[in-house]
Amino acid sequence: MGRWPSIYRDGQNVLALFGWSASLNGMPRSRRILPPTTIDAAMEAAGECRKLCVQVLTEAPIGGPAYKAAGEVMDAIDKLAEALTGERKRFWLKPHGGSFPGIPGR
Repeated sequence: MGRWPSIYRDGQNVLALFGWSASLNGMPRSRRILPPTTIDAAMEAAGECRKLCVQVLTEAPIGGPAYKAAGEVMDAIDKLAEALTGERKRFWLKPHGGSFPGIPGR
């Protein structure tokens, strides 16, 4: 016998455990849609929070609780960005794009 009771072994009951109902294709069913204004506001707030987490990473002792927590929050923000925009690297730093002598295309 597995670790889960038999009522939680099929997908429907697992979804019910978390309070979701499934449509015919097995995906959670919802009629909610996020308005673009909510997405924009959430992304703006997440960006500010991520910047502060970077500051914590630069000032906190490496490997300490604050350092680890800031890294976890940044990972969660990246996942949120991916869920809202499809772009996980939305807040990642980008190269400056300056030119390099003798290297074409840069």
